[in-house]
Amino acid sequence: MQLILIGFMGSGKTTIARKVAHHFKSEWIDLDKYIMREQQMTINEIFAIKGQSAFRQMEFEALAKLVQEDVVIATGGGVVDDAQTRYLLEQSGIPIFYLNGSYEAHWRRVSRNDRRPLVNQLGHDGLRELYHERRPKYYRLADYTIFFQHKTPNMMLTEIEGQLPRIQKKLAKRHA
Repeated sequence: MQLILIGFMGSGKTTIARKVAHHFKSEWIDLDKYIMREQQMTINEIFAIKGQSAFRQMEFEALAKLVQEDVVIATGGGVVDDAQTRYLLEQSGIPIFYLNGSYEAHWRRVSRNDRRPLVNQLGHDGLRELYHERRPKYYRLADYTIFFQHKTPNMMLTEIEGQLPRIQKKLAKRHA
């Protein structure tokens, strides 16, 4: 099972990746955790020591490996910030689902988490700006958008399962 989940921080990508992988008896990977294991540093430490652009390069390199595997991938919220990474995802032929909600729904989920460097750095208003900057990129990249508000993880899984055949058929035609 290959599937990629994108969306702003706090959209539930990791939770849904785990649920989808379990349902389809597949493996799943949280891209940020994968990078932290590889670097033996937290995301905060990578940002502080190496910088955001170095992190984006690490993200690209990790994804270049992972799109070759049979795995469900929960990406980080900023995966759409890098043009080469967006191109890699577009060309992967893997179904991409965008988990979306209102800015305030995202904010409620992330505002008390000090492990998110951009939340700490930007605060409420700066993060809102970033959310609005990234949204069009998520929409352009996604094969399907799921609005997570008022939905349980099981409801989202059902929606993904229902859309997969159509998306896989569309991607097969595009990459034939």
